[in-house]
Amino acid sequence: MPPRRVEAVIRSGRFKLPAANAAVTIIHGRTSAAKFRPIYRISNTGDKPLELSGNPGGPTTVLPDCSLDCGAVASVTVKNTAAGEDIEGIYDSNLLSPEVRSGKFKLPGGGPATAKIILLDKATVQTTTPAYRIYNTGSLPFDVVSEGNAALPVAADSSVDIELKGMAGNAPSEVSVSAGGLPIEGIYELLSHKD
Repeated sequence: MPPRRVEAVIRSGRFKLPAANAAVTIIHGRTSAAKFRPIYRISNTGDKPLELSGNPGGPTTVLPDCSLDCGAVASVTVKNTAAGEDIEGIYDSNLLSPEVRSGKFKLPGGGPATAKIILLDKATVQTTTPAYRIYNTGSLPFDVVSEGNAALPVAADSSVDIELKGMAGNAPSEVSVSAGGLPIEGIYELLSHKD
């Protein structure tokens, strides 16, 4: 009988930052000159907003129950957005693996009207040409705005596929979802990218 082959599953990275701590580095040593440009998915699993630094475009807020896909330009740190708040979350880099959780977003309404879900530096977009599918899992329609283009409406129980092409100059590529302050929720998947 041939030996049994066991497939290894890579666990998600995790972070938990007590309110007393200022910031923690979760990704270290990735440089913009690296040949392999991973896309990281960072998910806020806590109930308070958190702030990411080291991703393209400067500090970015990730709301509770939301994720952000970003290219790590160098080291990425997380910190709380207000003193006295604990934050926690998970992160992954092999986004095409079936074991990786979907990116998610959930805006409860009455709060922030927009959530940024993808933020990639120009070099990552040019070397990987990422394509995404964004699903509306809620009961209300929302808009997807990709790389400054016109809003794409997504009805309930529907989805839209987008491919990022890159912005003019060195501006990062952004994808956001919005419903003008109404409650929305959905998930998103990385469909493909070139290594």
